[in-house]
Amino acid sequence: MTIFIYEHLTSGALADTVFSEGLLREGDLMLQAICRDLLVLGHTLCVMRDARLPAIEAQPELRQIRITTESDYAAAWLQCQRDYQQFIVIAPETGKVLEQLVRQLEQNNKTHLGATADAIAQCSDKQHCAQLLQRAGLPTPESWLAPDWASQAAGEDKKWVCKPIDGAGCEDTFLMDTQTLSGFITRQTEAHRQQLMVQPYIEGIALSINLFIDDEIELLSVNRQHLSQSGSQLHLDYCQPGCDDLLEKQQALKLARQIHATIPGLWGFIGVDLVLSDKALWIIDINPRLTLSYAEPAIRLNTNPALALHRKLRL
Repeated sequence: MTIFIYEHLTSGALADTVFSEGLLREGDLMLQAICRDLLVLGHTLCVMRDARLPAIEAQPELRQIRITTESDYAAAWLQCQRDYQQFIVIAPETGKVLEQLVRQLEQNNKTHLGATADAIAQCSDKQHCAQLLQRAGLPTPESWLAPDWASQAAGEDKKWVCKPIDGAGCEDTFLMDTQTLSGFITRQTEAHRQQLMVQPYIEGIALSINLFIDDEIELLSVNRQHLSQSGSQLHLDYCQPGCDDLLEKQQALKLARQIHATIPGLWGFIGVDLVLSDKALWIIDINPRLTLSYAEPAIRLNTNPALALHRKLRL
């Protein structure tokens, strides 16, 4: 059975739009990585491809639908939902894009080989997700919406992380002291303030883990996140897989099981951003989809990471 792999930025959804070359490159890396891994395992695939991009290397088992305009995209996406049953969706949580795409599939009785739309909604609102994890007793930093922080916690002299409640990666993520952050929040519109969350900065090693969640949970990779800062803005420079020495496997799997018990609709490829401090292993973000670190060659030094999905499917 054909698997339709949807990657939002490269799909033609933005065919009439000029968009970030960096984000486009990241999307293409993820798409091509999962395509290569599944093709090697004997699967037949289909993708939609923005006509401005070069075609993926031709293979008999890979169908590529070229998209020239956003109206082409809309028609092709509807047709693909009629033609195919199994889908993998890679899309940003920002603006509920990932949630809405998966909800479309669920409403059309299609199989999403990933998290449910409800689980995606819970993870995509990072403020809601942090509160959910806290209620479950899991280690995650205290968090406030920006207006609440300004009235309740702005008197504390420390460093703070400020980011969108539905951001992806380090997009629009800032590290500021109390005075700088207070001024930054004051300058935002009221509507924008409601879309920002604030957490105390935690000193430690920035990590992420790649998981495949099914009845059992597989740890695919432990990754070191290399961050930099320009002015107040944080950037994720690159993600280094193969750092298993930084985190015990059983500690990572225990945390993954606790997360899954809290958000049971998580399934398939999932990424979790963490900070390992001298006091705890902190959950920073849950990414309810395949993440950029999946595309790193080091993640497949010992095995094909798509084997985890392959075992659940029939060719």
